Formats: sequence, C-alpha cells, structure tokens
Amino acid sequence: MLLSVGVSLLFSLLLQSVTLVSGLGSSCSAPLGAGTATPGDPYWQQNIQHQGTSAFGPAGYQVFRNVKDFGAKGDGVTDDTAAIKSVFLFKVIYRKD
Repeated sequence: MLLSVGVSLLFSLLLQSVTLVSGLGSSCSAPLGAGTATPGDPYWQQNIQHQGTSAFGPAGYQVFRNVKDFGAKGDGVTDDTAAIKSVFLFKVIYRKD
C-alpha cells in the first residue's frame, strides 16, 4: 500500500514536470543569425583565463582538457573519435602520503 502511494506520487510529479517543460515550446521568437565565428576561430573555452581550481585535486590538476592536446585535428574531415575517447579515458592517479 505504502509503495503504491509512493510510486503514484512519483509518477504524478514526473508527469507534472514533463507537462511544464513541454509547455515552454520549442520555437524561437526571432530567427537566429548566422553568428560571427569563422572556421579558423578557436573554441571559446580554449582562450578563457582558467582561474578555477579543482575542489578535490592537487594544485596542478588540469580541470579543462583540450581534445587537440590528445591528437584531435578538429578540421571536420579527420576522424577524431580516438582522441575524444582518450580525453575521457585519461586517468590521473592520486596518492596521499
């Protein structure tokens, strides 16, 4: 009985949130422009000043990683799958003495 009420309440909340999100619509009020970036422009995060530090990593921990550092070309022609996977598989081992 209690489980049934809990499941019913959870389903009701889930349904309400779906209805709320779907009510937002999916169209723009004005057409989007073409933008100002050119093919040679770097990704914006590549050039920002990274002042943040890792909450749990050591002082030298690299928070942001660029796939180009792992061999990606980023030219739209070369298959960069292996380089992108390498970023996710990159492991840093910590040892507390």
